[in-house]
This record gives sequence, structure tokens and C-alpha cells, in this order.
Amino acid sequence: MAAICDFCSGSSPTVRYHTHPFGLTTSDQVFGDTPVYTIDGLQHVATEDLHPDYGMGAMMSPEWLACEGCSRWIDARDLTGLLTHCLTQFREAGLLADPCRNEEMTAVYHHLFRAFFHYLRSREPWPPSP
Repeated sequence: MAAICDFCSGSSPTVRYHTHPFGLTTSDQVFGDTPVYTIDGLQHVATEDLHPDYGMGAMMSPEWLACEGCSRWIDARDLTGLLTHCLTQFREAGLLADPCRNEEMTAVYHHLFRAFFHYLRSREPWPPSP
């Protein structure tokens, strides 16, 4: 299976980014001593300490592949540009035809990308050189 961009789902990723592992969650989904951070109103954790009984949050992979278009926005640390680029790609692919879904996805991706930028650590070419 060919690799795709983790941001816009485009083909041919050219860069791999590494983040500190983080989970999107709420404070009631983690152990009591787990630090919960808020970025733009979205609660997340920087560890894998989701509560085993209440942990409905999602852990994000610390490795993210990006196509040439997305990597330009990421390298510029331009959240708005990355979000606009990805939503345009989704609309062109017919994934955001419903205006209500468009608003919902905009909010979800804004929070996700904001957390990604917060935890971003490094970048390297993809695929790796042999």
C-alpha cells in the first residue's frame, strides 16, 4: 500500500515529521495525576496515560508523513495555511460537500493541527535514504 499524506491525504509524501506522542482526550479520560493541557479549548495529554476504563481519547502517532504542499505550510509554521490547504484538498475530493460537516471538520482539524505544531520536534526526508 502506498503511503499518503497524514494531513491532506494526498499521494507521494516527501517529508516525515516527528512529534512528542500526544493524545486528544478530556480530563475525565486519564489517570488523576496525568497532566492535561489545553490548546485552543481542546484538552490533550502528552503521554499515553489514557484511563483504561474511561479512555475514549485518541493517541496520535509521533510520526507524520506530509506531501510537498503540506510540508511548505508546516515548515512555515502556518496553521491557517495548512488548514486551508487541507480543507481545499478534501473539498476537491468530494469529502466536504455538506456545509455542516465542513464546519465540524474545520474545528476538528484546527485543534489537531494546533496540537501537532505544539508537539513538533523534527523533520526528515521521506522515504529515508537507503
